[in-house]
Amino acid sequence: MKLKDFKTIRNRQRPDLMYQYKHYLSGYKIEITTVNSGKSFLVTIESLAGDGRTYLQDFSKNDIKTVDECITIIEQQLNEMK
Repeated sequence: MKLKDFKTIRNRQRPDLMYQYKHYLSGYKIEITTVNSGKSFLVTIESLAGDGRTYLQDFSKNDIKTVDECITIIEQQLNEMK
């Protein structure tokens, strides 16, 4: 998994400091969100619920310092969930 696979969503009021990377992968929604004005990141992995429309949170971790570290954590967590 690479950062270029994610869609970047920027905040309209503070696009340089507040943004989110979002990626959909085989029934999972994966998000990397900026926290503290871009100083750290929050990783969230959600799975598609039985109704096929909503997502249920499976994993969340905050206070991650780099995007590369976020991707490593996502890959490890997805391997554990299989």
